[in-house]
Amino acid sequence: MDFEAVIKLLAREAAARDDGMTISPLFNIDRKGGAYVTVFQQLKKAIGVAIAQGNVEHKMVQLYYFREAAEEAKATFYRHRSNSKWNLCGRSN
Repeated sequence: MDFEAVIKLLAREAAARDDGMTISPLFNIDRKGGAYVTVFQQLKKAIGVAIAQGNVEHKMVQLYYFREAAEEAKATFYRHRSNSKWNLCGRSN
């Protein structure tokens, strides 16, 4: 099942709940279509925002390594990375 199908399934399930009645065109005239269309659009936007926030957090963690010179950035990276690696015996190299 691909990502789009999962979002459609979740939107269909959410629209079928009691809260979906308040999104109905009888109560909400902001958007044409039923509760499914509205929930589907809101779900896509919410997932997009969550992905964008995750990307920003990831970039902010890596921002520490940005330096003016490439050599300085490389030295900072190697100075702060862990040299120990896990192996099957549990000992570090």
